[in-house]
Amino acid sequence: MAFGAEKTVGIAADPSAAELIQEWAPGAHVVKAFNTLTRAYMVDAASASGPITIPLAGDDAAAKERVGELVTAVGLVPLDVGALSHARRVEARGQRHPDND
Repeated sequence: MAFGAEKTVGIAADPSAAELIQEWAPGAHVVKAFNTLTRAYMVDAASASGPITIPLAGDDAAAKERVGELVTAVGLVPLDVGALSHARRVEARGQRHPDND
């Protein structure tokens, strides 16, 4: 993750944290999810001005489906953003939110 002046975040260099986890656990089905959810919404999801969308990035469709079911079960909306290689964009978005300081 690269932080610039004024606390801006650029897209992380290869590999993303999720891709590193996949590399360290090659038999695992890694799905990047939940890092864009702020602590304020974790405590009180109803305080959001609308549905809360959780991006999912992963290479295994069945694993993403299972994580999507978990997301739905806690009252949030899953959004499949593609392969695990897209995790760096999801990771950067989670770091950018001002409530995550």
